[in-house]
Amino acid sequence: MKLLTAGGGSYLTGSEIADAVVRYGLALARRRDIDLVDIPFVGDGGVRRALFTIGWRYEARSVTCISDGEELVEVGTTFALDAKAHAVSWRRAHAFTPEEAAALSWPEPGGDPAL
Repeated sequence: MKLLTAGGGSYLTGSEIADAVVRYGLALARRRDIDLVDIPFVGDGGVRRALFTIGWRYEARSVTCISDGEELVEVGTTFALDAKAHAVSWRRAHAFTPEEAAALSWPEPGGDPAL
């Protein structure tokens, strides 16, 4: 279990969930973007849900802690957060088509040095 501190609060949640929140928050921060996340956490009386903002200018950190209870696991939430982190992390460029490559123009050697 990990204690996740984010969105102005601290939440005791599963290690994989906390790590996924931190990864997604970092990916968003690198793009200067934010998002709302909804995660389960252990609270008074059992498992509850938290909704908070992560990303640019919102800190999210986690610390491993010892817990008497079982590890909180919610595979769907972990996969969804990891998929979102992956989606905002990768920028893919496609190769030029032959038509696009033919339309490119390059300065002639020995031409204008300002180019």
